Formats: sequence, structure tokens, C-alpha cells
Amino acid sequence: MKQGKSLITFVILAFTAVLALYFGYYVFHVLNEPYRTAQVYSYTANDSVIADGLVVRDALLLPAQNGILEITLAEGEKVGKGQQVALVYRDSQAQASQAQIEELEMDIQLLEEAIAQPGDLESAARLDEDILQSVVDLRASYALGDYTQLRAQAMAVKSGVLKRGYTYGEGMTAAGMSTRLRELLAFLDSRGIPVSQVSGASTGTVEFKAGGSVYTELQAGSYLFMDSAYHRLGLRFQNALFIQATVISTAGGRIVTDAGIKCCGVDQGPPVFVDFPSCVPVMSEEHSAIYPSEHSCRPGDRLTLIPGHCCTTMNLHDRVFLTRGGCVMDCIPITSRGKCM
Repeated sequence: MKQGKSLITFVILAFTAVLALYFGYYVFHVLNEPYRTAQVYSYTANDSVIADGLVVRDALLLPAQNGILEITLAEGEKVGKGQQVALVYRDSQAQASQAQIEELEMDIQLLEEAIAQPGDLESAARLDEDILQSVVDLRASYALGDYTQLRAQAMAVKSGVLKRGYTYGEGMTAAGMSTRLRELLAFLDSRGIPVSQVSGASTGTVEFKAGGSVYTELQAGSYLFMDSAYHRLGLRFQNALFIQATVISTAGGRIVTDAGIKCCGVDQGPPVFVDFPSCVPVMSEEHSAIYPSEHSCRPGDRLTLIPGHCCTTMNLHDRVFLTRGGCVMDCIPITSRGKCM
């Protein structure tokens, strides 16, 4: 029996020793496991410097000097490399001399162009169209608050008017053009080519062409709808094309509607709110805003607009509603919009 107990005691002691060796090895391995290392490089991710002043890029600092500084570019206008941004004049006399030189250069250019003009009615009409387009561009930029090209657009209007004056003088008025046209008709009739119909276009000149002139028919088109641009000419026709806008905000003393340039042509001027005719709207793609001195509008109210240009406005819509007395009488699809040749 003693021998059996000794064997059991030996086995227990051996097992205990093995466990002690195992836990001892585990603790030693955990406490002494080497860390893995890797080579690293030192660098600065970002840095900053506190300073006062203006940041410039590739700019030439002009030394302080006496004189008159004239900025040739408008506020916010983009500047290209090598482009002139300002002129420095010695004094007011030098500035006046430079302006006189520019006017003389323009006169020379206009005289050269006047010499090259054939002097016929087509050339006169083309010059009139150029002047009208320049005025329209100027008004549109003013209405949209874009003054970056104001100087160039004003010069284009002045150049067109002077060019027409140099070419045709003061005598080529509407009556003068009628006289020239009668002379042309007489010339054709004397050559055995009688002209029975003389057709004239343009809504803007219909008053002149209808009043005792040589025209036998008029092909005015925009008179059917009219717009705010033609309305300013004081024609006898009434506006028949309107846009219904919904008020979406009246915060900050302004009225914002959902009618922007995506639904209203503004290439000949801004639209006119019928209830606020003296307010020039600020236009964006989706909205228009006016700042009346007082109003009672609320979000959801409807306001009526007269488009700035009826032709381009019609091209932005799929259909037009015909109304009478506030009731919709019919709806006509605009089948020609978006077409191209």
C-alpha cells in the first residue's frame, strides 16, 4: 500500500511541476516578447505662418509716385497674363490728352469704315440693327447687375451712332429712307419693272411705316404678344403675353418668385411685374426677386409678369394658355420651339 501511495504522490508532484514550468514559461514569454520595429522617416505634415498683409501671385509692385491712377478693368473682371489693368497719368492734362487721342483714333476708324460702306438702304438698316443690338445688350447687362463689360458696351453704342452719322449724315432719317425707297421704285418702274407690293417688317418701326410711307403691307410679328422692351417704345399695341409666377418667399423685405430666366427671356431687358412696375427684378436661373418699398404679398400668392422678350420666352414653353376675363378658354401647343435647321 505504501508503494501505491508513493507512486500517486510522485505523479501529482510531477504534474504540478509541469504546470508550474508551463505557467512560468508563459509568463516569461509574455513579459519578454520583443517588439517589432520598422524604419521611419521624419517629415512635417503641415505648417502655418501668422502674418498680416495681402497675398499676391506673380505681381509687380509699382513704386509710389505722384499722378492719376485709372483702373481699366471692372471690379471682379477676370485678368489674363500680360493684360493691362491700370494706367498711370502724370497729371490731369496727360489724362485729357490720352482721351483726345483715343477719340481721334476712333474717328479715323469710323471714317475708314464710312468710306468702305456702299451707301445703300441695306447698309443703313444693318447699322441701325447693330446700334439697336448694342443698346439692348447694354440695358440687359444693367438690368442683370452685370457691370463687367459696361465700358465696352457703352463704347459700342457710341461707335455705332457715330459710324452711322459719318456714313449717312443727319439726312438719313426715316423720312430720308422713304425718299430713297421712292427713288428706287421710280428707277425700277422706268426700266419696265413695276413694283406693286412693298413689304416692311419690324414691330418697332410699324408706326413710321404705316404713316403715309411707301409701304403697302406690314409684316410685324411681335405686336401680337408685345413685351416689356417694345412697351418702352410707346407703341399702340397692348401686352398680351404674361407669365404667372408664384411667390415663394417674402423674407427680408423682398419678394422672391419661382420665375427665373429659364422661363422668361431677358436678352432684351428684364421682365416687368404688373403689380410693381417700378421695381427692376434681380434674375437668376430659377427665381426672380424684387424689393418694393411696401407690399402685402405672402408665399403662395400669384404675380403677373410681362416678359422682357416675347420671342425667346415663347421658345421656353411647351404650350400657351388663352384666357378671357380670368378664365382659361383654350390651350395651344407651341410646336415650333426647340427646332433647328
